[in-house]
Amino acid sequence: MTKSPILDLACGSGIMLLPIFKSIKLNIFCLDYNENACLDTKLNQMTSLRGDAFCLPIKENSVAQIINCQFLNQQIKENASIFINEIARILQPGGQAIIVWRNSQSLLHRVSHFLLSLLDLLKKAPIFPQYRHSINELRQYSSTSGLIVSFEAVSLPISNYNYVSSGNMLANIIGASNILVLKKPQTTSPS
Repeated sequence: MTKSPILDLACGSGIMLLPIFKSIKLNIFCLDYNENACLDTKLNQMTSLRGDAFCLPIKENSVAQIINCQFLNQQIKENASIFINEIARILQPGGQAIIVWRNSQSLLHRVSHFLLSLLDLLKKAPIFPQYRHSINELRQYSSTSGLIVSFEAVSLPISNYNYVSSGNMLANIIGASNILVLKKPQTTSPS
């Protein structure tokens, strides 16, 4: 494991990585645009910075490890592409990024989102948007940005398997989250 901090990009309150942070004492640095989220990370004794995920206040080629959990479903396609470009810009050569987002294309998520949106409508609450991004789309954005996909899968919440490939029938029915591990090549080819 690298000694440099892991960047929890678009971290929210930091609660996704908090158990890891506390149990194995990883050096995690959090970044989010939401000021309240940054305050929450500090309450959780994590270091954070307020910043825009689409124009990161981080030097090029300076971060060895990035993790991003459940952010992409709130982003339109153009923003997802910009986000991947920013990850590619700040990753060190040889660095990696782990991106996890809802498999909103699975039957499980489509039905859940429909029912929860209906409930919000009945309560006159704002309906939470859910933008769909397939692994294929993110693989294309990554390739265009010069990143290499070193691992991809879909997690399963109720199965004997932890994850399956994105083309597996179970991924399309009960797939919970998409997972991509992206690597920046050690050397970049000249433009």
